[in-house]
Amino acid sequence: MKPKIQIFRQNPCQGKNDIKCIFLLNSYKLKRFLENHFWMVAGDPAFCKTFISEIQSNKKFYESKYFKSYQAYYGQLEKILEQGIKDGSFKSSLNPRVFRNMFLGAFTRIVLRWIIFGDKHTFDKLSEASQCVDLFLRTAEAQPKQKKKRRSGQKL
Repeated sequence: MKPKIQIFRQNPCQGKNDIKCIFLLNSYKLKRFLENHFWMVAGDPAFCKTFISEIQSNKKFYESKYFKSYQAYYGQLEKILEQGIKDGSFKSSLNPRVFRNMFLGAFTRIVLRWIIFGDKHTFDKLSEASQCVDLFLRTAEAQPKQKKKRRSGQKL
């Protein structure tokens, strides 16, 4: 049996085309995007520290050509959300812009805490990142509509 992480990284809908698969695929895309955002910290903590503490808070960044790249990057998150809303796997009431801002704000706050207090405290970064991703997934995901069961004697 393959480890869970290997199974999850494969396309969960390979060869299937039903509503449950669409839900899984959109959740998979969203989860991977959110997780990868946290993995950037693990991959290059020095860059993240600089970006969050010096670049992101600098007005000139938002007027630079680099901001366009940043917009294109987080625009991918909005596309995933819009697709999920369109096909019903994410809540129709979900606002992609607000979701994006909430996630980026939570991410920045969590990582900033790691940066500022990292030398004095031990954080379970993987657990915190995982909990944050799960919270945002639960916020976005719609529940699949269940077929109503007919009671005996009830007309169609």
